[in-house]
Amino acid sequence: MSVPPRDLKNPTSYGAQNVASRCEQSRFIRNSLAVVLRSIRKKRSVADGNGGLSAWILTLHGLKAQENTAGDAKPRVDEGVVRASTEFVTRRLGPEIDVRQAQRSIAQTKKITDAQVPKIVEAHRNGNLERFGTLTSHTTAEIMGAAGIPANLFPGGLSSEQFSQLWRAMRASLFCLALHNQHPLVLIKRAVKGDREAVLKLVKADKLFLQDSCCAATIRKAELQGDRGFEKQLAKALECQPTVRRREILQFYFQILFLLEGRAVQLPTLNELWITLDPFGREYESLSAFERDFQRRRQDFARMFREADEEVLVRSGSSVSK
Repeated sequence: MSVPPRDLKNPTSYGAQNVASRCEQSRFIRNSLAVVLRSIRKKRSVADGNGGLSAWILTLHGLKAQENTAGDAKPRVDEGVVRASTEFVTRRLGPEIDVRQAQRSIAQTKKITDAQVPKIVEAHRNGNLERFGTLTSHTTAEIMGAAGIPANLFPGGLSSEQFSQLWRAMRASLFCLALHNQHPLVLIKRAVKGDREAVLKLVKADKLFLQDSCCAATIRKAELQGDRGFEKQLAKALECQPTVRRREILQFYFQILFLLEGRAVQLPTLNELWITLDPFGREYESLSAFERDFQRRRQDFARMFREADEEVLVRSGSSVSK
């Protein structure tokens, strides 16, 4: 592939006519990823999963879980949700993002939040649960509209509790990818089947998995068998404090791009991506270093989805580059 040389004094400059828009796009995407990184690093309190974290992750991936008598999850893809999710992500973080429109959506969302959150807090503080529920539901609907979130993603609306659950699911999924380089759905499926290594990996990614339905039977069986070795491993897994660095957020974004590519979205050249995501060379010292990592992650992505096809029976109709 032939690419123009990079000007380190002005990393976004090719001498083209649309330098400003490319610079804006780069800044917006990097700022968005930085917000995600800061949010993931924060310790957020979410109500106990009550066996639900794996279900939240299924929902996050556009899947519906059906339980058979053996308690074995059989996810089924909702193609409408997958299509709507793809369109939304393409508009907000895709290669042809309309930065101005995205910024207007963010500004409108902030305006709604600033106006409504104090009212919601006051209703909760006063114990007025009916008003609290009404305000929360109305505000969520307004925010979804301002953000351009497709209505069929959440047909019944999205409560603050559901938002927290989906955020926790995304956080746990990212840790599965960052810590173990494995798809969370594959780990969940293996844990359901009694794979103790998968249980340990899930617990390391998020401690809510300790009480999750996908891990409970395996943990209980080990307790009944008096398996001290596994109990020690589980205690060590609970001590794990997972962290995510900027490089891993970039790699997570690579996976978003691979998903879009599988849905027939054309990606920029590697040189354009490098300049967009790492304009000052802080993560990758050269285009070749960026390309090597990008292609490694592409291979990992293909492997993870092959495993998901084989073990979880995820059939979304999207192609994955081999």
